[in-house]
Amino acid sequence: MGRNDIYGRGVIVPERYRTADRALFERSGALRASPADPLLRDLGRAANHSVLWVACAAVCATAGGHARRGAVRGLLSVAGASALTNGLLKPLLPRRRPPARTDPKFRRRTVPIPRSSSFPSGHAASAAAFATGVVLESPAAGAVLAPLAAAVAYSRVHTGVHWPGDVVVGAAVGATVAWSTRRWWAVRSREPATVQVAAAAPALPGGDGMLLVVNRDAGTAEEIAARVTAALPGVRRVDLDPDRDPAEQSERL
Repeated sequence: MGRNDIYGRGVIVPERYRTADRALFERSGALRASPADPLLRDLGRAANHSVLWVACAAVCATAGGHARRGAVRGLLSVAGASALTNGLLKPLLPRRRPPARTDPKFRRRTVPIPRSSSFPSGHAASAAAFATGVVLESPAAGAVLAPLAAAVAYSRVHTGVHWPGDVVVGAAVGATVAWSTRRWWAVRSREPATVQVAAAAPALPGGDGMLLVVNRDAGTAEEIAARVTAALPGVRRVDLDPDRDPAEQSERL
């Protein structure tokens, strides 16, 4: 089987990476039959058209708070990753699907083979995009979703519809798209706001060591200054020169 029979004419892959790709693909195919086969097959189907991630977003939305914001960011990331992989990368870098139909090791797991380019994996891109988008806002919710996203990505290799390299690149694309949302939508801080912070201040008996800056042209400033100096005789009073810049004078105090 020649290079173009497997990789197509759109993706130029160095020999060592092609060898590793084939080896990982064959290793997955050599796994014995297990209950994981139908589970991974069904999981990949559930992620078709991002139905699985919409359902996960609905669950996060009911939790409220940061998980809800994570759901919104995750779905926006999925939309961006899907547009990038399906609208640009797949047509630009076409790659043939693995020959799973002719490989007996994959027949028990087989799913309908998509007609689109194998490179990169759209399922992996959407899975990584959603999980990364959620974890940016809610690490706890993201930690729960990360294994699910990883299982969806691996299911594409396990069922024979993608090369491992397709999945790795797809996941990288999805995570990058999600991370880039920070540039136009800031991540909300998870630290609670601090209100009415109490700080210790040294006692200044009679105003000793206190500086009173007075702008005599500012309304009742003179009247207020007189009250302060009467109550605190030790205060040092400085009158601003109305003919000079107040900011410049304050820097020299």
